[in-house]
Amino acid sequence: STKDAETVQMVNEMLLKEDVMSLRKIAAVRGLVSDSLRRRAWPFILDVSTTNVYRDAGGGESTGGEVPYHMLKCMSHKDDAVVRADIERSLWKYSKGWSVGERDRERARLSDIITASLEGNTQGVYYYQGLHDVASVLLLVCGEGSAHALLHKLVRCQLRDCTRSTIDPALRTLHLLYPILKHADRELYDFIKSQNEPALETPYFALSWYMTWFAHDVDSLEDSARL
Repeated sequence: STKDAETVQMVNEMLLKEDVMSLRKIAAVRGLVSDSLRRRAWPFILDVSTTNVYRDAGGGESTGGEVPYHMLKCMSHKDDAVVRADIERSLWKYSKGWSVGERDRERARLSDIITASLEGNTQGVYYYQGLHDVASVLLLVCGEGSAHALLHKLVRCQLRDCTRSTIDPALRTLHLLYPILKHADRELYDFIKSQNEPALETPYFALSWYMTWFAHDVDSLEDSARL
């Protein structure tokens, strides 16, 4: 469409200018209209390099004292069993028409980027159920190396409250939903509050939206990537 073509042009201009603030606004308001654009824009928005040692899926040598990817993905961590269970039931909604072998290969890559991003919990970063949904979108849009670089940053920054040793920080952050809703949709906010329902004091209904960026609840990869 004409609007999509305009968006592509605007994003390309922002990437050339290295104008991250304008790029974030365009992504939020108009959306990044294709996976090829997302592959270029997401690393820039997150300020990560997809050509550094974390992309080393081929087992090359690291530089600057960093642990190479082929070593990180072999680290064990306290949540190994939970990750394995989540991986075994992952990718179904995104892999219609795939062979068993194709699905198994992508699941193996998904497991590797999650394990590598946790770095054996040595930095206090822990797995939570649902992180594999975020990682799945990154993997299928960007490929293994870039997906790891992005996830490595996300679990330490934007998703940090979710990757702590307990869920308490995530639940505290979730309480921000009601002040936001009060500002954005006062009628809906008033309706929820009028129920006087103790179960709604904490908006648990939105927990998966927040922790998986809707990837757990939305069936379309395109829609998940857009969100």
